[in-house]
Amino acid sequence: MEIERQQELGTDGLLEEDCYLAGCNLGDLEETSGIYETYWLLSILAAREAGRLDELRIQAAEGGQNTP
Repeated sequence: MEIERQQELGTDGLLEEDCYLAGCNLGDLEETSGIYETYWLLSILAAREAGRLDELRIQAAEGGQNTP
């Protein structure tokens, strides 16, 4: 279910250099071993976290006080 949720998010929250992850074709999720999908899921979660941290860095550099 998490893979499907991440696919629905598309490129939201990704840095430009990580947007290719949203376009990866994972095939039929019910007919695979799941290893490739697990690597993809970990990669996209890490990429979204990198995007979130980059946004916080930008806000801090601009003097923004809206950081959680």
